[in-house]
Amino acid sequence: MLTGAILPILASAANIQLGETREYGDWIAGCDNALSCEAVALMPQENFGHFESLTLQRSRVGGPAIDGAPLSIKLNGLKTDTDRYRIVIDGFVMDTGAINQENHAIEVTSRDAVRLARGIAAGKKMQVQDGDGRLMASFSLKGSAATLRYMDDKLGLTGSRDAIVMRGRKNARVFVPDVPVISAKRINENGRIPETGELVALTEETHCAQNRYGVTEDRAYALGEYSGIDKALILVSCGSGAYNFRSAAYLATSKDGATWQLSSAPFDVKPRASGISSNIPTLLNADWDPSRQTLASFAKTRGLGDCGDTAAYVWDGEMFRLSGAASMPACRGSQDWITVWRTKVDFTS
Repeated sequence: MLTGAILPILASAANIQLGETREYGDWIAGCDNALSCEAVALMPQENFGHFESLTLQRSRVGGPAIDGAPLSIKLNGLKTDTDRYRIVIDGFVMDTGAINQENHAIEVTSRDAVRLARGIAAGKKMQVQDGDGRLMASFSLKGSAATLRYMDDKLGLTGSRDAIVMRGRKNARVFVPDVPVISAKRINENGRIPETGELVALTEETHCAQNRYGVTEDRAYALGEYSGIDKALILVSCGSGAYNFRSAAYLATSKDGATWQLSSAPFDVKPRASGISSNIPTLLNADWDPSRQTLASFAKTRGLGDCGDTAAYVWDGEMFRLSGAASMPACRGSQDWITVWRTKVDFTS
């Protein structure tokens, strides 16, 4: 990784490499392209059905830090009517403090988080109690040491004073990640799109027509005007399963706002759900957010929604560019997914 970079790295399909995830026992870890790593506790079988979550996040984003890399430990989904907590590992109290009363969450940061993380790596079982000693959540620590060792290695902390597991006396290697920058086109929401009748006629000619049944909803969103040509995103309903709804992504273009032509929507990274046709990108549970000007895909591996992949794209005037992605391959009750790709988006008029 280069240090001291001045010019931003522009995101392109050639340099997009998603981070990987690794599962160890009852834990899973992964890092993204900006050296931000997360370790997530998975629900043990005896606790399945509960949705408390425990995530350790350590990051090089923003450059080197005094502590080697900032670390935070977050616990969400806790149910309590008291404002204090105790974290107990193998019978020993490792941390106490106040519970956030707005979201009933706990966050431990800085050196307190490092000390607690080392206790997690060395322990077998962790309990979270409220101020009255009542159990709020419990987590298996099987695999936590291997998970945090993997995180240490990815962040260049192995053998340093700041490592969680493999500590030593050397100084941590310094990483300054270059986060890719996407120049996205700011879209006028009042741009033209196909009229209802035109949209119906267009979608009936797509490959999705034979995969449609029941109530369908085709959607059109303005992408702006370029050299006298109006462009619009068309999401065509393309069949569904028990919990995933397929949408084929088309680009509609028009010179007069009345007659439109469809073509495959261009993406720098083809959506993973594409499969019905090798030529047409297909997204699962697709959604366009006008306020953020982001096209999102949320692919659920099962109906519970605790595993799968997400991706976000922005429009740069020519194609949809991957601006972020997250993954959770383990279907074990986690509501915290691991970021595997991040960028900075610079909107231009």
